Amino acid sequence: MLIPEGGVDFDEEIAKIEVAYLTAALRRSGGSKIGAARLLQVDKQKMHYLCRKYRIGKD
Repeated sequence: MLIPEGGVDFDEEIAKIEVAYLTAALRRSGGSKIGAARLLQVDKQKMHYLCRKYRIGKD
């Protein structure tokens, strides 16, 4: 069952997905945020914002 009886914290679940994609893209791009942004098809400003939001990667 996708949603358990007690429900889910939607924002928390979406954050987990974002972090998983961000870390995978950064790993595949060798740590390059611009390369990761290309893989995720987002602009570099959004990539930098998401990395700051989740404290992922080095600035």
